[in-house]
Amino acid sequence: MKTITYKFADGTTRVVEVSDEIYALCEEMEIEEKSSDRRETRRHVSMESLVEMNLEPTVTDEYFKEDIFGNMENEDLQQAISQLLPTQKDLLQRVFYEGYSVTEIAKNDGIAVCSVSKKLERIYKKLKKFL
Repeated sequence: MKTITYKFADGTTRVVEVSDEIYALCEEMEIEEKSSDRRETRRHVSMESLVEMNLEPTVTDEYFKEDIFGNMENEDLQQAISQLLPTQKDLLQRVFYEGYSVTEIAKNDGIAVCSVSKKLERIYKKLKKFL
């Protein structure tokens, strides 16, 4: 018989006696969890941590309307755009028709580049839902 110590969020601990078989399973699960956490941490870096390190995430500055919506110069697209908030319409106007880059918009608005990219992402999702 071996013991496993459980640590709870409130700070309390409990010691439980278990068979060797269950102990081995618990150890195997713990090792797998640590490996998984390490794998995930290596692959992903949050945008917040990049901003804290004064690094902007890599983004594409150029968005081409044709790449996203095809050649949809029609009533469906106009109706979908009419469903957007005024600030969202303004952002689309600046990107597609005035030709501003995401970086230029971020600099003019005094916000992070990733914020502008996220706003555009939300707009695209909303438009695709209507289309």
